[in-house]
Amino acid sequence: MPTRLLIPLLAAALMTSGCAAAEPASSDEGTETIHWYEEGERRTLYVVPGRVVELGDGSAAAESAVRSARPGAEVAAKHRGARIWSVPEGEVGTRAAGDLARAAGNEARFSPLLRTAPDGGAEMALAGGVLVTLREDWSTEEGRRWLEAEGYTVEREYRFGNRFLIATPAGAEAAEVARDLHQREPVTGAAPDLWQPLETR
Repeated sequence: MPTRLLIPLLAAALMTSGCAAAEPASSDEGTETIHWYEEGERRTLYVVPGRVVELGDGSAAAESAVRSARPGAEVAAKHRGARIWSVPEGEVGTRAAGDLARAAGNEARFSPLLRTAPDGGAEMALAGGVLVTLREDWSTEEGRRWLEAEGYTVEREYRFGNRFLIATPAGAEAAEVARDLHQREPVTGAAPDLWQPLETR
């Protein structure tokens, strides 16, 4: 599995809340956004036009796939476990990320580059995976059985809070899964796993 950086403190904070029903990426005053819900409040991240995050080891095969799918794409920044690509002007972030993911196959995961504010803020990406909290009166085994019966793959069990990390594609689909899961009765919290740059080289 490609290396990814988890943000434990942020993830723990997100897991105290839930998400609303599945909704597509939307436009907020002309800016593409991705969202879910925390404690009934909408949490919005803003898509950076023309920027896509490649999550993984930065293989030559992934780079070849990117350049083939998006001629003119260039690496704008390198981080531990990720590269940020600049794609041709006018590209919508979520669509470009999806196109690159299809082109690269299993070589890498892709997410639109996201920010916490429409005019800047911290950079983030949806790394793939959703952190799910289930009802407290269920055992870990009951939780795992329910998730697997619903068709989810459990990647990790946590020793506290009846929490699990389930597998999803990177990018907007992770937020969609989180929004959908909140509608399920045993789920008390669901949030997409986030990547955030920690180091530039």
